[in-house]
Amino acid sequence: MTHKYNIFHWSIRSMMGLFMFVSFFTFTDINAQVQDPVWTINAPTSNWFGTGNTERGLGLNHATGNLIVASRQGGVTPILIDAATGDSVGMLKTIRSANPEALWTITAPTSNWFGTGNTERGLGFNPVTGNLIVASRQGGVTPVLVDAATGDSVGILSNTGISGGIFAFNQIKATSDGQIFTANLAINGESRIYRWANETADPVLVFSDSLGQRLGDSFGVIGSGDSVHVFLSGTGNTKIHPFFWDGTTLTKKDHYPVAAGEARGGFSGHAIADSIVITGTGTAPRFMNVLDGTLGTQLASADVASGDLNSVMVNDQFTYQGKHYVVAGPAFTNGKFYMLDVTDPANATLVHELGPIGDNTNGNNTGGVVFDDATGKLYIMDTNNAIAAYSMSDFFDAPVISGGIFPF
Repeated sequence: MTHKYNIFHWSIRSMMGLFMFVSFFTFTDINAQVQDPVWTINAPTSNWFGTGNTERGLGLNHATGNLIVASRQGGVTPILIDAATGDSVGMLKTIRSANPEALWTITAPTSNWFGTGNTERGLGFNPVTGNLIVASRQGGVTPVLVDAATGDSVGILSNTGISGGIFAFNQIKATSDGQIFTANLAINGESRIYRWANETADPVLVFSDSLGQRLGDSFGVIGSGDSVHVFLSGTGNTKIHPFFWDGTTLTKKDHYPVAAGEARGGFSGHAIADSIVITGTGTAPRFMNVLDGTLGTQLASADVASGDLNSVMVNDQFTYQGKHYVVAGPAFTNGKFYMLDVTDPANATLVHELGPIGDNTNGNNTGGVVFDDATGKLYIMDTNNAIAAYSMSDFFDAPVISGGIFPF
């Protein structure tokens, strides 16, 4: 019985195995054709998929169901494709968006030289040392040196012999080779101009005379070495008084006529094509030739209300990556600073608004604007409120993926 059972059992198992073998081939069509694609993108059929060997990478984002094609047409172009349909549905971001946040800020009152009492009205910059110079009147004549890279105060210029006037000094400026000039504020009295040969020198009186009207609210310096132009004007003044430093003597030249208070605010720290920008509350910023005082185009912008733009007080102009910019403020109307592309001065384009950088009342609308060509840094001061540093590169969108034979 056991032998018969084993034979019977073997026979059943063999038949089952044969059935399974036959069944396997029964459900497989060995003559089936390859299935047609669900979708196809043929080159060239778009502006990102061509025949130039520029699409070498393909990825899949399982979370979204999108393919990612590494296209180099038009630069870095990571295209998103709906894997279900083959439709292009977008592109990965490859640009860092503009984000002009302050690199550092000095907020009033945070020191014994920068407060809320309207005593810091002037801001200069020494390119030789990389120091800002704040014309503080707290404790008397206190020209404070601030490391422009960090915002740390690092010293004080000598104030020996600086005296006279309504204020003994009010504005302070430096040349591109590190000479420093300042002037007092005088009303129908004696105007005085002083010069430091460098940051470690004592100041020397290089001009003193009564010129009439109010002078010293605005003060400008352009040049270097034995060729330095100095400008002096003030609130309500109908004149800009130009001076020339020849390395030994500061000589006053014939005045340049302006509308009353047109140069009350200040002069740009840079000259471009022999012109600086003058500013004064109640009048539009405009260009002025350094050599003969010829007045040029007044700035206007469809992006900034004329009432706001015409209420800015101080400014600087500069070129950056081949374009011409003016930064001016604070506006009396709203406390803002405006960065303008002035390629066409009569139709200036707003790049960015900064501020207001404080809430304290700046009754005289004073402050400062400085641009450092070497580092591309911008510095602004709103008296009574703050001094802040910015990187010019942060005002523009910038590519993140770059470098190599191919960036990706």
